[in-house]
Amino acid sequence: MLCSHPDRTQIEFDLTAGTSSIRGVAGHHGLAPESVRRHVRDHLTAAARAAVAEVDGAPGLTLAGRLIDVADHARDTRAAAEAKGDHKTALHAGQAEARVLAVLAPLDTLGADIAESIQDATDALSILATTVREHPELAETIIDVMTSRNRHDWADRIRELAPSSNREIEVSA
Repeated sequence: MLCSHPDRTQIEFDLTAGTSSIRGVAGHHGLAPESVRRHVRDHLTAAARAAVAEVDGAPGLTLAGRLIDVADHARDTRAAAEAKGDHKTALHAGQAEARVLAVLAPLDTLGADIAESIQDATDALSILATTVREHPELAETIIDVMTSRNRHDWADRIRELAPSSNREIEVSA
């Protein structure tokens, strides 16, 4: 259960950092994606839910996730058919699985590079979050830099992480 998870703060940050899908965050932290979805729906603010939706609804992530789901379903169907001795269905399911895997195979290397870049960005954001929590006096400077670079979304996240900052929260239009 995410609500009582010892890394809840980090998980919520990972979800709203904009670098990984619900499925990715769930897998990284050993949680069920549905549990994470429920937590997002029931416990995050509207702004945080929107940040999660931006990543989770990204076409590339959605398509890859759907292809993986199709391959998984085909594998499960093949295994069930083999267990029943239904060789025709097992063959068709195996062929379907192979076709999906053939589509995904070229993305494997690219995906590894992207995953490494995403992990690097996630690590950097995690370090930034820890820094802001441990040194809230730095939040104003970081917010100013983010704002000057038109990263108002990141500036807002920093504001959320450093509620003890004396900076007045600006309402963006």
